[in-house]
Amino acid sequence: MDVITKITKTKREYNVTINDEKVLRLEKKIINKLKLEDEVDIDELIKESYDDLYDTALNMALNYLSYAMRCEGEILDYLGKKHFPDIVINDVLNRLLELKYVNDEDYIENFTRSKSASLIGRNKIKNDLIKKGIDVSLVLKTVEMCFSMEEETENLSEFISKQDKKHSELFYREKRDKIINSAVRKGYDYKLVNSVIDDIISEDENISENTKLKEKIKKRFYKYINKGEELEKVKYKVFPFFYAKGYSEEILSSVYNEILEEMENEG
Repeated sequence: MDVITKITKTKREYNVTINDEKVLRLEKKIINKLKLEDEVDIDELIKESYDDLYDTALNMALNYLSYAMRCEGEILDYLGKKHFPDIVINDVLNRLLELKYVNDEDYIENFTRSKSASLIGRNKIKNDLIKKGIDVSLVLKTVEMCFSMEEETENLSEFISKQDKKHSELFYREKRDKIINSAVRKGYDYKLVNSVIDDIISEDENISENTKLKEKIKKRFYKYINKGEELEKVKYKVFPFFYAKGYSEEILSSVYNEILEEMENEG
């Protein structure tokens, strides 16, 4: 027999904990008859509470659905967190399916259109849907059907164009790497991003005079100088770091000469 190790009564829920492990929601009148350390038959307790719990769970699920479309996994998770017995949860879900209030295929289509409108890539859309517990094959088939490669490429081009403007104050290579990383995190395939990015992004002709970039370089110089390192030695740490990001010799030498002049004036 199972043993009741905790009884929880709140305004909205009446729960018992069985064997210090499973939390189970039961009908109020049933729980009021129970005491700590009572030995119980869980199936019998659920049977006695079933009608009341079913009505409550169905109403809660309908209210949950009133705010947004939900997939099967979200209904199961929502009712599970409310500690309804499994049989109640499954029966409520089946009723919602009968009423066509829940349909995973419709959910996938709605979710995909919403996310694609926000320029989310197909990889992220698929992964997010699978995490919700939706059947993998259904996710792959439905996303491919309602969000084509051509549409995704158009979205990607728009996303890159926006990122190009956002990062206009960066040298080409640093900008390119940053945008690629952003696009991949957004759910776009790396190969697809790499195939279209160079036709979209550009570099400001006057980038070498950019004040913010110069301050960024100067800050890295002083990171070492303030530790007592000589400027000439610091140069061989800073220059390669920014070369790797695509910074020009022009801007790096300009900052170096500015610092050299500042130090000579101070000396």
